[in-house]
Amino acid sequence: MILTRYVMSHVIWSVLGVLSVIVAVDIIFAFFDELGNLQDNYTFLDALIYSFAFAPVRFVEFTSVSTLIGCLVGLGVLASNSELVVMRAASIGMVRIVSMVCLASIVISTLSLVVAEVLVPKVALFAESYKSAKVGFYGKYDQGVWLRDSEDFIYVNRLSPKGEIKKMNMFRPLDGGQMKLTSVAEGIYLPQQKQWQLHDVRSTQIDIDNKTLSTHSTAELLWNASVSPRELMLLQLKPENLSITGLFDYKRYLQNQGLNNERYNLMFWKLILQPLANFVMVLLAASMVFGSMRAVSMGYRITLGLIYGLSFYYLQEVFGFLSLVYGLHPLVSLMIPLSVFIGFAVVRLRAVG
Repeated sequence: MILTRYVMSHVIWSVLGVLSVIVAVDIIFAFFDELGNLQDNYTFLDALIYSFAFAPVRFVEFTSVSTLIGCLVGLGVLASNSELVVMRAASIGMVRIVSMVCLASIVISTLSLVVAEVLVPKVALFAESYKSAKVGFYGKYDQGVWLRDSEDFIYVNRLSPKGEIKKMNMFRPLDGGQMKLTSVAEGIYLPQQKQWQLHDVRSTQIDIDNKTLSTHSTAELLWNASVSPRELMLLQLKPENLSITGLFDYKRYLQNQGLNNERYNLMFWKLILQPLANFVMVLLAASMVFGSMRAVSMGYRITLGLIYGLSFYYLQEVFGFLSLVYGLHPLVSLMIPLSVFIGFAVVRLRAVG
């Protein structure tokens, strides 16, 4: 038990250290890229806050790559100090040592999933709302969202932090070359009635053939929409900035509306399969440490870990895009790179076992 905790702590701290470095480097590059968006109301400090707010997103994104490099570093230190040799001499088999490292990967995977579920959507919403408040509300940058509800095409200009509508336009095509345009100043959701209470509503019916307009205004109007404040907030975020439950809810909403949900379905399965990807990275790291890399330098281990880790990362991205292009199920496309690396790791482990 003591030995298991020792190996696990060694690997976990190594993975977290590598992950911190990779996330920090990625944030710095993102910050430099964000400097191109500076305006009078969006300053250097605002760009810095916006870039650092996405740290949890990058934490989840680079967990698998960091798991491979961190395991190489942690196990490499044990190998350099001859601790792995002592373990093997004490009749502790390679399978048991690898199982200790796999337990560490379970801890890392659990932490990553918790961050993805709890922190990622909150900080992403904060970042987008912060930037929108600094830039979008001054008319120089528009960050509204489009959605569809039955026959209506809706553009929400602004949302409050609670998901309340501050400005909205609805477009409804009518028969005979006509269109109905409805402008709303504010919308408040009534959870018990599952309706929106719209204020300062102005409807304009456009007759394109006769080139006529007819308008009608009302102070309040109830709107029976299938979209909730939660779903409106999800609309503001990219798929990689949503939690697992958020992805599931939103891809189901898109499916019910007859809209394309493939990008959200892909990200959903990528998060679901991340613990398996971390497990594969552990097997690959163990196969290299127990093999010909027992006496090599730390720099060589890190370099080789980067090559394998980034190869897996980009291979997963490529097959993810292929699933979008050719209509493959994301589970099938994402399992292809996982299967390749599992096979490679197993072959190496059998060779050194």
